[in-house]
Amino acid sequence: MHQMALNTSFPISTERLEIRGLEVGDVNACYVDALNNTEYMRNSQQSLKVHTLYSQLEYVKSFAESSNHILALTARDHQRLVGTLTLRPLDASEGVDMGVLIFPQYSGNRYASEAWCALVNHLSLQYLWISGGCAKSNLPMISIMESSNMTLVREVKQSLAFFHGREDALFYRYDSVSKDCDA
Repeated sequence: MHQMALNTSFPISTERLEIRGLEVGDVNACYVDALNNTEYMRNSQQSLKVHTLYSQLEYVKSFAESSNHILALTARDHQRLVGTLTLRPLDASEGVDMGVLIFPQYSGNRYASEAWCALVNHLSLQYLWISGGCAKSNLPMISIMESSNMTLVREVKQSLAFFHGREDALFYRYDSVSKDCDA
């Protein structure tokens, strides 16, 4: 398997979203405010950091210097950034780990599920497996992974540190050769 080439693989579209590479111009106060909302980010290790416009721009720029990718999730009807999705190739690019963030004002619209399933289908053509993980208490993310036909492969006790303390982690995996994702 070859490492995914971002410029040839994106953008892709779903019914409501365009998924493309995140650009420096996409980083704005709304994005940074979401990252600094410790209650909303309670299930993310990002809750342990204080984010600024500068730190987030540097974070986005760091993806250009690595094999990782950060994608913009843009609502097609109003062309606004509603969230991001990260891709981290693993094991000599045989697999990829995914993470998603939907900004608070767009949560509850099932954008995360739509983007996640679209990416699982898209990436399953290029990778042998796709993985994701979350805190055991993050029921929305567990639902997203399970609805994408990902299988629970591991639970690790007290392995994630958050603003509010340590939690158990659940790790899911989608094996590309044997399944299809249900939208």
